[in-house]
Amino acid sequence: MDSSTRAAVLEALGADLARLWEDVVRTELVDLQTAEGLVRDGVLAIGGRLLEAVVAARGTGKVGPHLACPCGGTARRLARGGGS
Repeated sequence: MDSSTRAAVLEALGADLARLWEDVVRTELVDLQTAEGLVRDGVLAIGGRLLEAVVAARGTGKVGPHLACPCGGTARRLARGGGS
């Protein structure tokens, strides 16, 4: 992830967090359970957007059945339970 993408993502997430803060402060909260639910839902949404941005920048990590090895060979995925 380049620095401009990182900065843009962090800025957007910071704005989301600031909006969540304002929502919690301004909302007429009946009890602590209601406040906790609002915060939990907001933070989960922010985390989802962060994860989405990371996957978009780095990929899913799935490289298929073969992977180039630093030694010059090819590593391959073994079937579950071992085997060759």
